[in-house]
Amino acid sequence: MLEVKELIIYLTSQCNLTCKHCYISLDRRTNNPLLLSLDDLGWIYDNIKAKKVIFLGGEPLLYPHLEEALRLFSDSLITISTNSTLVRKNIKLLKKANIEAIQLSIEGGEEETNYLRGKNMWNTVLDTAKFLKKNNLNPYLRASFWLGNYTNLKEVFDAGESLDIPVALFPRVDKPPLPPNLTRDLFEVCLSKKNCIVAMPNFFQYLGKKGRCGAGEERINVFYDKRITPCNMDLDYTLGRIGDDTDSIKENMEIFVKNFKTIPVECAGCKNASVCKGSCYVARAWLGCPLRYNVNVDSFIQHYNLNKEKVYEKAEILTDFMRRVLVC
Repeated sequence: MLEVKELIIYLTSQCNLTCKHCYISLDRRTNNPLLLSLDDLGWIYDNIKAKKVIFLGGEPLLYPHLEEALRLFSDSLITISTNSTLVRKNIKLLKKANIEAIQLSIEGGEEETNYLRGKNMWNTVLDTAKFLKKNNLNPYLRASFWLGNYTNLKEVFDAGESLDIPVALFPRVDKPPLPPNLTRDLFEVCLSKKNCIVAMPNFFQYLGKKGRCGAGEERINVFYDKRITPCNMDLDYTLGRIGDDTDSIKENMEIFVKNFKTIPVECAGCKNASVCKGSCYVARAWLGCPLRYNVNVDSFIQHYNLNKEKVYEKAEILTDFMRRVLVC
């Protein structure tokens, strides 16, 4: 039995959108989708024990066995990541299931969202968030950031605050990281908002927490083609497949940690390096990390003359949110 804190299950490659930046081929999203069988789900349940389970796709709401998947993993904290278009059609199932949160995917503002994800998708997602809140479910916005949309992130922050829902920012791994000064500014902006996080280990190191990447240790991923991987953003490294001996998968996890969880030379001298180990290796986060310049939440508090207890209390809330629902 494999025991992890977080298990990410890609139920199907099928999707009803044709996002321009999707890593899944158009053929796999439309004409020839792959999906996990009920036997596959049974193997996962029997061999991987997780505190938190996240369902992704493709579009997980298109998965024909979604109700069984929700029932099977009901003892775990469940998050579903969706493009939002099929939520109303599936609201009865979502309300009946034991779901911790629903992640709604957008980009860095209305223009970029509609360009990459499809016409009017920005408004579709925000309307879906309102609908979910009315039905007593817990949505949050998941937005990607990079240098090209950095100045438009205010739209995302404003949307989250107007809807009174959390915002989680993830780096675009196909783009260069932000420079250290902008990364620091982004950390500060998020901390000044009501409920916003940057889903990278160095953000939580900045908050004074033991932020680190859990890939291959605390988190593993199972894809619709039966591959088991350590990182949901590194599609090339495979630990094994559904049906493999779990001892072999454990051994491969240890090899991955030994070879990839190393401290980058750029982090030499940083007091957080032994735990953080460069933050996200796929996003090359260490190249834009401000922590090696000795900035942290205490310098933020001092610079803006803030109430230390209130800021620390907020850091606890953000950390708890990350542990309960997030995909990274």
